[in-house]
Amino acid sequence: MTYDLIVIGAGPGGYVAAIRGAQLGLKVALVEKDEALGGTCLHRGCIPSKAYLAAAEMVEIARKAAKVGISYLPPQIDFEKLVSSKDEKVKKLSKGISELMKGHTIDVIPGEAVLESPQRVRVGAQIHETRFVILATGTQPVRPASFPFDGESVLTTDELFKVKNLPKRLLVIGGGVIGCEMACAFNLLGSDVTMVELLPDILMTEEKMAVRGVRSALERRGLKIMTGVSVTSLTRDKDVRATFSDGQELGFDRVLVAIGRRAAEDRLGLSQIGVRTEKGFVKVNARLETSIEGVYAIGDLVGTTLLAHGAMAEGICAVENIAGEPREMDYSAVPRIVYTIPEIASVGVREEVLKKNGVAYRAGRFSYLANAKALCHEDDEGFAAVYVATEGEEKDRVLGATIFGAHAADLIQEVALVIRNGLTVHALMETIHAHPTLGEIVHEASEDALGLAIHKMGRKPLS
Repeated sequence: MTYDLIVIGAGPGGYVAAIRGAQLGLKVALVEKDEALGGTCLHRGCIPSKAYLAAAEMVEIARKAAKVGISYLPPQIDFEKLVSSKDEKVKKLSKGISELMKGHTIDVIPGEAVLESPQRVRVGAQIHETRFVILATGTQPVRPASFPFDGESVLTTDELFKVKNLPKRLLVIGGGVIGCEMACAFNLLGSDVTMVELLPDILMTEEKMAVRGVRSALERRGLKIMTGVSVTSLTRDKDVRATFSDGQELGFDRVLVAIGRRAAEDRLGLSQIGVRTEKGFVKVNARLETSIEGVYAIGDLVGTTLLAHGAMAEGICAVENIAGEPREMDYSAVPRIVYTIPEIASVGVREEVLKKNGVAYRAGRFSYLANAKALCHEDDEGFAAVYVATEGEEKDRVLGATIFGAHAADLIQEVALVIRNGLTVHALMETIHAHPTLGEIVHEASEDALGLAIHKMGRKPLS
């Protein structure tokens, strides 16, 4: 069979690329080695983790309800039912992707792809000809060789969401985004959770003020956080014995290793056809084309955002270039989310980077504590910070933002829109925000950047 485009990998980047290709009139095939479409994000990452976090949030909401006079019995966690509910949601979403493939007349080819040449893709015994290829095969969890992985007691997120019973004692190795999200969820669901991070603090890529808020919230709920410490050995017996670099030795029912992700070994045949890689990731230009003409790569495989929505945007960019609509990828306004409870969301340039680079800016800040909607919902922990340029041609432009608090992931999108379109802080200030809403927090933070916040005292307006 001959195609205009073959996409290899049916994760969020791959299936979105396939759909956009079909929309632009290309004859498209999508190759996927797993039985169901959706990739790591849908089956072993974004969606299962958010299903568990949604359940955890319900537990937290029940606790908050007591503050306004509504009391529930202590929550009874039917973890097996939660797993089943998660599986149903994943199955429904995966089926939806399959229906989209049919609706766009995209051929789905099951199996593992190998590139015989830039225009020839072998899947099993069949050879398929194509004008263009998009590689979207993602990454895998890092698995230290010294750890006794068995998929049951010592595992990664690839296996975590298959476990049917709630661990009484859970060790999470890694205090990055994945580690913090899973530690947060299992702690609220009733596990005794310990999280260990080698670096001086958790979430080292996030704004320090927001990280302090997350850490405080997690520790208040009884989650134990060890930083500046590593796990030197894991031994399986009746339980899993973990030895730490500070000399402690503790026992756990399960250990989740969440210390990062890496590109998989080259089973696609990239080296055979000359695709350039660096540290396992495929090198691409601003149009997402690899070193080989006609072969594009997107998503985690190229190691840029390592985010599902980043992969989707890259898939669309790559296909539009293939279809003769030239464009380059713009990473200036990619939202970054940590789905802990409360959430951290950021976009644009981090404040630490602005300071380091000597950029003239002013930070406008506003607290959830001063917002009526947040108070009514007992969600008064958090803040929004908006960073605005104060000099030169960029004056008044929004450079970045961080939000820590309830629904931060939803609120950050407004700022992303402003940054992506090169708008000034006045676009945020002069847009009427409904009252009472959490969106007013972003509105007042933008006003505060110019010293004009209505519900905040003590700051002089900029001249």
